[in-house]
Parts: sequence; structure tokens; C-alpha cells
Amino acid sequence: GFKWCHFFNRQKSTKAKGRNDREQECRNNLVESFVEHHLTVEQIRDIYIDSNIHPQYPERSDGLNSLEARKRLRDGGANIIECPRKINNVKLFLRQFLYRLWLLLLGAAMLSLATYIIHLMHGNNEPVNLYCALILILIVTLMCCVTFYQEKQTLQVINDLKAVLPTSCIVIRDDKKQQIREEELVTGDLVVITAGAIIPADMRILQSNGDKEAYDYTHEAVATYSSVFDARNVAFKGSFCLEGDGIGIVVRTGKYTVLGYIINIHHQVSKTRSKLKVEIDKFVNFISILALVMATVFFMFGIIINNFQNVLDHFIIGFLIIIVANVPQGLPAMVMSQLAIIGRRLASKNVYIKKLDIIDELGATTVVATDKTGTLTQNMMVLTDLWYSRKHQPSHNYVNNQFILNMSCPKPICEQPLSDMFVVMSVCNRAHFECIRKSRPLTSEKDGDTNVSALNVGQVSKRFTVLNSATGKPSVAVAMENNAETNDVCTIDDIREANKVQATESQQQENNVFERDHIYGSPSDVALLRYVEMFSSVEKIRLDYITVLDMPFNSIRRYHLVIARHVTGLSKVEKDNKAVNESSGGANFVMMIKGAPEVVLKYCGYLQIDKECLPIDRKLRQECQIAWEHFGNEGKRVFAFAIKRFFTNDVNVKFTPSDIVLENLTFLGMTALIDPPRDDAANAIKQCKEAGIKVYMITGDHPTTAAAIARKIGLIGIGDETVEPSGRDHLKLSVVGAKQRNWGIATGDDLDNLDEYGWNKLLKKKYIVFARINPHQKFRIVEECQKRGEIVAVTGQGVSDTQALACGNIGIAMGVTGSDIAKQAADIILTDDNFASIVKGIEEGRLLFDNLRLSIAYTLAHLWPEIFPIILQFTLGLPLGLSALQILSIDLASELPPSISLAYQSPESDIMRISPRHRNDRLVSRSLLIYSYAFIGTVITVGCIVSFLFVYRYHDIELTDLLFTADNYWSRESENLTVSNGNVLTPREQVYIKGQAAAAWQITLVISQIFHLYMCTTRGTSLFRQAANNLVSIFAVIIEILLLNLFIYTPFAQSFMETQSPPNEVDFFIKKKMM
Repeated sequence: GFKWCHFFNRQKSTKAKGRNDREQECRNNLVESFVEHHLTVEQIRDIYIDSNIHPQYPERSDGLNSLEARKRLRDGGANIIECPRKINNVKLFLRQFLYRLWLLLLGAAMLSLATYIIHLMHGNNEPVNLYCALILILIVTLMCCVTFYQEKQTLQVINDLKAVLPTSCIVIRDDKKQQIREEELVTGDLVVITAGAIIPADMRILQSNGDKEAYDYTHEAVATYSSVFDARNVAFKGSFCLEGDGIGIVVRTGKYTVLGYIINIHHQVSKTRSKLKVEIDKFVNFISILALVMATVFFMFGIIINNFQNVLDHFIIGFLIIIVANVPQGLPAMVMSQLAIIGRRLASKNVYIKKLDIIDELGATTVVATDKTGTLTQNMMVLTDLWYSRKHQPSHNYVNNQFILNMSCPKPICEQPLSDMFVVMSVCNRAHFECIRKSRPLTSEKDGDTNVSALNVGQVSKRFTVLNSATGKPSVAVAMENNAETNDVCTIDDIREANKVQATESQQQENNVFERDHIYGSPSDVALLRYVEMFSSVEKIRLDYITVLDMPFNSIRRYHLVIARHVTGLSKVEKDNKAVNESSGGANFVMMIKGAPEVVLKYCGYLQIDKECLPIDRKLRQECQIAWEHFGNEGKRVFAFAIKRFFTNDVNVKFTPSDIVLENLTFLGMTALIDPPRDDAANAIKQCKEAGIKVYMITGDHPTTAAAIARKIGLIGIGDETVEPSGRDHLKLSVVGAKQRNWGIATGDDLDNLDEYGWNKLLKKKYIVFARINPHQKFRIVEECQKRGEIVAVTGQGVSDTQALACGNIGIAMGVTGSDIAKQAADIILTDDNFASIVKGIEEGRLLFDNLRLSIAYTLAHLWPEIFPIILQFTLGLPLGLSALQILSIDLASELPPSISLAYQSPESDIMRISPRHRNDRLVSRSLLIYSYAFIGTVITVGCIVSFLFVYRYHDIELTDLLFTADNYWSRESENLTVSNGNVLTPREQVYIKGQAAAAWQITLVISQIFHLYMCTTRGTSLFRQAANNLVSIFAVIIEILLLNLFIYTPFAQSFMETQSPPNEVDFFIKKKMM
């Protein structure tokens, strides 16, 4: 049956009254436009005549033909809803200027430009202020260009990755099932819907399986629903099939669907900010406030000391420079570059990130709650063992004999109860063989012309695809029918064209072959069909049964039940045309059940041994239990099979789930299937253990099976847990292991009985195997972990996993086997369904956080060395150590390449051997600020001061000679300066020496930051080895040194920045000090 997750009903209206009125009006219009929910299936058939609907058995319908579907697609348009317009490049580029840091720099540029104009109006031409303004505007524009490019690249990453998960659906066309793209769907198409599938268009449900309500509302004569939104026989585009399956006919496509109307109304969607975005915004706010406060304080301090003289000069020094020194100009480009780089890197590792900033939270994962099947295992089930007639049957282990699948091989005769087991395996099974078409040369035009005369005299041929009752092979039967009395008039061209089409179809149908090596369905169903095909014909078996009720397997009931009508004695015509419905002699029905052995055995009263049926007593139950425990301890999944035959006088009886009474079934036997672990699963588990990440394996399998697989991949210990019998029908493994070990095993029944203390005790274990878990229990596990401060990455693939995926901090869906609703709920999609890919994603997430922190630490370190010259001038009256243009050249030129290069930093060798960070760890922590400001910033500042004073000492100028000389000396208009040794310095000499000292300060600062760059990139690895891993940083350092030489040693830059080449002795002193 269907349980729909309606998109319309999920919308939470919190808008203004006017918007609510528009929504209500639109809803009313939708209600009036839908009429299909009032119609019966027979009426739907009459309206959609081209769909060739079979009203009683819609799965036998022919569907639209391809020509009609193409015509409707051309006339009605594709089944797509136009997405909101993407922001154009101009708006995207202009939006970059609204970044808070850039606004600060632009504000400083405008103030610098205003200062230059004011000085110019007073006859004082100081181009340095103009240069500062122009450089600030140029750099902000350049950085906006960089961030614009990076944002475009990031958007392109997401757009490229969307192609990894194409949306498709299965339709019935040309009397066969076809898989087509969702946008090719047209009105009148018959769509096959399965559990977990997204609904591709608005549909009227014609048939559903597995729920009483579903059966009633698809076949009721007149629906009683006044509103389509109250009806239960329609499905809306964008919703999901949560349970069961069925067939529906498309009644609306594209923008005409309910979802299309909703998108037109809700065109504005509020966006939530990620944790990474919040952290970066907090850092930017901190920097902005710090810059404004420091600039204001030093500006006021400077003008007070100087008795409010030269206010504009102090404004430039105390306000403009401090703002520029505080702003990390490379931060936006670095963040965008890093997200784009890691996003592409993860895409190459089969990890699709729906929102790139979730990578940071993935890196903080402390618990990985993973499914077993398909994630830790290969999802390739193989039947290895049979148990029936109270013993293991080794004679039927033909696992590797693939040649038996060839239809030409004779099939051995199967004894009872194996033959009944094969019936249950085949009929109570949703897998199916692929029907492939092998092309052959078409019938020649000459042959087609020859047949025209036959057609013209009233003979028409009808072709039927028939399955041979003995072999199960498809073949084509041709029948001739007199058409002489027909009133239809056909031209010769029409007849010739029709003959060509029929000839082509005939040749194609004759070459339709059931490909035995291509079976579609769940891995366990595929394995069962493949095994049956070794000994019998699945198609032949299925021909003998007509399914009237199908209750699919789910993790709650843990069985798959089918009720089928046994029609072995009926002719082929009766089977095809359903003439059996006219019979009044009653019919034989068979109830078949397949599922978990402890569940199936509970409903059985008899055990079939050869051709006899024995009542099941305690001894027989123990024998069965010992058998499935034996297979489970080998890591195999065990299925049990049971059957019950009964007769009813009413051949048209309709069965519903509420009518089913599961009792006194006959237990046939069991099969054991193995799903081998992935080759890299053990290594991935080892990496998680080394990284301090807890791993919880969650499965619906029996505890013994789950424990065996967990041992094989190294998740838990080997052979020291105790298995204790608990009751007659099942086993119970101890919830918590021995005190000496850090792993445990728990079953779903155990979890239901746990109190708060029990959960605390269980979740202290680092590695836990959860067996026989249902969806609610999986959700409970995730919830309990989060209550204890864990960051949980949870995997899922089915409909039942949706709640857990949405609840987890990071939801990870399977891209290959996952349902549409699971992918929709998840944050990350694995395109290879591999657990090892999760570990790679965690590593990249840790790398992202580390690189962000080290780049911020690198950027903040230059604050004190750039601000301290102002402090020395304002407090001690020393000459200015760094000019405004020098600070701009450092922050906006020299340090920009290294800060961006950190986005390309590779992880350290021990990144996956340290424990996860705490969830409350801040991106810019107190320890990081202390390191950047108090430690490394102070060290660099001291080095710069020493180099600065060394230049003056080189010219025999003592520190006492420099005190309180900044206002009256060290400029071209100043007086001669007499130092303590009696030397007299002219204004020209003063400016020259000041330029050398400023250059020494700049050289020391830049060279110190180069060493600091590699200090940031490694904690314990050799600096030279770590540097070699990031070639981009090497090129960035080369560029930085070249720019430094450009600013210090070229005559043009010297005149522009008022610097001079320092003495060779000073260069030697700086290099010696750095070493």
C-alpha cells in the first residue's frame, strides 16, 4: 500500500495574511481542476483510451505506444518545473563588494582620498594619500574578482555533481516496462511505483499492493472526497512512496502539477546558515569591531599627545593603517578556494556533497552509524547453503556452476519440499529478469510489398509473445484473421507502411531474450532467483500462479507474504485473457511467506520432511534454531520459507492484509546467503579506530550474522562474547560486553528495555553491533548519541532510514541502492555505497578545519608588527617604522599569495590518528588568538624592532637620539639633527636613513612570515617534507620574495614608497637572526 508524504501538506505557512489568501486561492483552483480522484478505474480507462489500461489488472496494461508518447512530449512539453532564475554575473560580481571587510577597506580608501583633496586645497600636494586610496580600491576590486571566480567555481562543482544522480522512472509503454528520464514523462503514461521512489508527476493510482486502504481507494466506485488533497488515490509530484508499490497513470506534468503551483507561490525560501558560515561570520565581526576600536583609540591617543595638531596626518596613521592591518584580505578567496578544491576532491572519491559547507561538520564526526548491507559488504548476495527435511543439504551447492544458467542445460528433478521452496523463492520474489533485444536485419521492402496483397484481401496477422509451458522460453505465435468485411479503408501506402512496422516488430519480438545473467531486484531476491534458475525455470514456475496479494518485506514485520492463485490446470488462453474469472467452480490459492527464520517459524504449525508434514514441537524448533545459528555464526543471512494451501468457492475473492491469519503454515526450510565484506572495509574500520571515531554497525540481520561480519572486518573482538538462549524462539546476545573490552552487541529488543543508565553504559562502548533493528530503533540510537554530545554521521538507503538521516548531524545516503527519499533527506550521497568513502570524507573535513585555522593564525600574526610602529611614534616619538603604503604592500600584495596557497595544503600524515575535535571548538579560539597575538606576533615584532634600531645604530645613532624626534625631524622640510656623538644629519640624510630603517622593518616582517607559514602547516612532520607536499605554497613564497625585492630594491618603488635599500650588513644581520 501507499503512505504518501505530501509536499503540499508539509508546507508551514508563516507568511502575511495577503500571502495566505493567495495560497488559499491557488489551493481552491487546484481542487477545482482535479477530477480524476472522483473517477473509477473503468472511467479512467475510457478517458485515457490511448493508455490501453486493463481495469482489473493494471500491470497487464499495454500503456502508450512510443509514437504517441513522443507526440505528446512535443505538444505538451517536458515534465520539468522551471527553477528560479540564477543570479546573473553582474549581480553576483557586485554582491562581492558588500562583504563587510571590503566595506571597511573601501571606507578607508574614501577617507584617504578625502584627505588628499583637503591637503591639495590647502596647497600641500601629498600624493601618498592618493596612492593609498587608489591601491585600496584596486585591491578590493581584485579580491572581488577572485571571490567572484571562486563562487562561480563552487556553484559549478554543485552543478557538475548533480549529473551523478540522474532521475528516472519506470513506465509501461509498448506492452513492456521501460526506464525513461523523468522529463520525458507525458500525460497518460503508466508509471510503476516502488517503495522509496519519488513521484515523478501528479498521478491517479490504479493499483497498489500491501495495504487495505490502498486497495479500497484505488477500486472504489465513486470517491467521497470533496478535495483532491483529502483523497488517497492520487500521488503528487515531489512526494515519495513510503511503503508498498503500485501503478499510476500520469494526469499532470511539469508546471501544471501541484508542486509547480507551490513553487510559483513559494519562490522565496529562507536559507539557514551552516556552522562553518556562522563561525566565519563571527570571526569577521570580531575583526571588524577590533579594527574600528583600535583605530579610534590610537587616533584619539595620537591627537591628544600632539595637542590636536596635524589631525589629518594622525587620522591617516592611526585610522587608515590600523584598519588595513586588521583586515585579513585573503580570507574570502581562501575559504571559497578551499571549499571548491575539497568539493572536487571528494567528488573524485565518490562522495557527493549537496552543500559544500557540511564538509566541516563531517570532519568533526565522533560516531559513524553505518548500515551493514551494501556499505560494509559488497551487496552481492550468493546462496551458499540449503536446509530442509531436518538436515543441511550440501548436494545443492552449485554456487560456482554458472553454466547451469544456460537454458539449454537439462534441469535435475527436485524432490519435496525443495520444489515447494523453489515455488516460494520464485513467486514470493520481486526480482525479475532483464528482457533484452538483439537486433537483426529488418525484413526487406520487397518482402513487405509481397504481403500487401494478402493484407488487401482481408487477411491480417496478429502476433502474440508466448512463454513455452515446458521450458519457460519466449516465442512468437502468429494467427490470421479475416478482415474482408471491415469498414476501414486503407490505401496501399498505408498498408505497406503498416506492414513494415509489423515486420520490424515481429523481428524484434522474435529476438527478445530473457537475459539470465541480468536480474534486477534486491540482492537477496536476485540471489534466490539465480539459484532457482540453476535447477528449474523461474518463468515457468511463475506462469502457474497469479498473484492476488503482495505484502512486501519491511523491517517491522520482517517477512514478505504473497497470496497467489494456482492455475496449473488452466489453458494458456484462460491465463492470458482472464477467462478464469467466469468460472464458478472455485479456485486453489497458496499463501507463501519468506523472511527471518525466527519470525516465519513462529507462524508455522508443521514442518515438511520429504512428503510428510510433522507437527512442530519444542525439539523441532530447537533443531531449526541451531541451524540458523550455525549459518549466522558464519556471517550468512538466513531466510526461511513457509507455505499454506487453501481452497475458496469464490474465484474473484479479494484479499486484504487485515484478512490474513498467519497460523498453521508449513515450514519448508531455510537458505543461507552470504554478502562478502568489501575489500577495503577492514582498513577503513582500522582508520576510524585510529582516528578515535566510534563505529556502530546497524542491521536488521540476526545477531550471529551481524557479529560474524563485524569480526571479519575487525570491528569487534574475536570469539569472546557469550551467546545465551532466551526463550524458545530467539537468541539474545548480551547488550554490553565484558568490562575488559570496548565493544558490545545489542539487539532491538534489548534497546526497547534500556533505561537512561543502560543507554549510558551501552554508548560508552566505542564499537557496537546493533542487530534486528527497526527504523524507529535506528532513529533512537542516533538521538541517544546526540543527547550525549556526539556528532553522528548516519548512513541509510531505504525509505525507513529517512527519519534517521534527517535526525543525524550528517545524513549519508547510498547513491547506487538508495531510494529517492533517502537521497533527498541526506546531506551527502555516496556514489559507490562504500564505507571507505565516508572515512575519506571525514579526512577531508578535518583538513578543511585545520587549513582554515592555520590560515587565520598566519593572517593574524602580522597585526602587532604593523601596529607597533604607530605605538612607538605616538608614545616615544620615534620615526615611523612602516608607512601606510608599506603596510598595504605587505597585506595586499606580499602576503596574499601565501594566504591563498593554504587552501591547497595537504593533510599531515597523522590527521587520521588524532581524536575528533569537540563540537564546541571554535574556529577562532582563545588559544589561537593568544598564539597569533601574544606569542608569534610578539616574536616577529621584537625582531622587526631590533632590525629597525640596528639600521640607526649602523649610522651611529643611538636610541636616545631618536626619542621624541618624530614631529620635528626625519622629513625633507625638517632641520638638521645633531646626534650624541656630534655628527650632524641633514634633512636629506635623515630621510635616507629613515627609508633604510623602514625597509629593514618590512624585510624582517615578510621573511618572518615565510618561516611562520611553514610553522603553521606542520605540527610534527619535518618542515621540508611538509613543504614539498604543497608545491603551491613554494611558488607563493617565491612570488612573495620577488614582490619584496620589487618594493625594496627597485628605484621606482623606492621613490613611490619612500624607502631605501638597507645596508648589506643589515641584510646579513636579518638573515642571521632569522636562521
